[in-house]
Amino acid sequence: MWIEVVRWEGEKIYGILMNEPHYIPGLKSGARVETNEGVVFDYIHETPDGKSEGNQTGKIMQKINR
Repeated sequence: MWIEVVRWEGEKIYGILMNEPHYIPGLKSGARVETNEGVVFDYIHETPDGKSEGNQTGKIMQKINR
């Protein structure tokens, strides 16, 4: 699941769900969600100058699709 982060306080992340989860009935895209930092696999942090960090998932997908 992808979350657009709206607030990050300590280890708690608050955001908006950006996709439809297939295995969690009742949870829909656009829902406000919260999670703990320790369960996050990947992230993309985009800086004001256009650079980004993270996106290990994207790197893995690029290797698979070669």
